[in-house]
Amino acid sequence: TVRTKVWPAGSAEPSGWTYELSDSTLANQVAGGVMLRSFGASTIGTTPVLVGYDDLKVIEP
Repeated sequence: TVRTKVWPAGSAEPSGWTYELSDSTLANQVAGGVMLRSFGASTIGTTPVLVGYDDLKVIEP
């Protein structure tokens, strides 16, 4: 399961998850690494855009 919260800097953190995805496909349930990747559409506005990650938690079931 992957859960994220995304909000503009200076705004209050949303109470619920912005995005949540679970996948129980057996082939995906293997040891591996963690990768974080960000994407911004061309409609984002001015650049540069600062992206930060905080409180990353990876749990082995």
